[in-house]
Amino acid sequence: MKGNIKKLAVFVMIATIVMFIVVAVASADDHERKKFIHGEYGFNGGGSCVSTPSANWTGVDFTLTDPTNVSSSSFESHGIVTFEKNGTGTLDVYVWTIPIPPAFSAGYVHITSDFTYTLGPDGAINYATVLNSEKYEILNADPTSATFGHPSGVVLYRDHSSLTGWVSADQQTIVLASPAPEIDTLMLSPTKPVQKVICHESHTCVRLGE
Repeated sequence: MKGNIKKLAVFVMIATIVMFIVVAVASADDHERKKFIHGEYGFNGGGSCVSTPSANWTGVDFTLTDPTNVSSSSFESHGIVTFEKNGTGTLDVYVWTIPIPPAFSAGYVHITSDFTYTLGPDGAINYATVLNSEKYEILNADPTSATFGHPSGVVLYRDHSSLTGWVSADQQTIVLASPAPEIDTLMLSPTKPVQKVICHESHTCVRLGE
């Protein structure tokens, strides 16, 4: 009888040790997931922008301080955002833009960019576009139509963009939005600015897989 009790005690002790090891490994894995994101996410959302006219093709750098010299637009976007474990990623989205008031026709744009991100232990995420990597390819079929006042076929670059938000505990959902008003510059090249914009945007990202 005593031998059986001793064997039972040893079994319970081994089971307890195994349980602690499993919990420790799971905790370490959870910690790793909180530090990085890995995988593809479906991306959709929208926002609105205030911008200067795009008449400054000679490189004149307009400001946004003159209310008679600005226009506005709303937009909707959809595409894929890919996160890597090393704190980088890529964005590939398509965007419809609608000017307000309709000074130009609706526009269709393909946007790609590289970005970096940081993820806090509470799930807070900070997203920043790599400088001069955000590329706008204007896809309007009608060559007389315009997006932000630019004709189709033109390729523009935005100098920067930042977003903040939250990642769900299971990393299945990410929500992102503009942290504060930022003045960005649209350019024909890193040395040729053509337009200033202030945009507010919010997006939801849903995990598609590794």
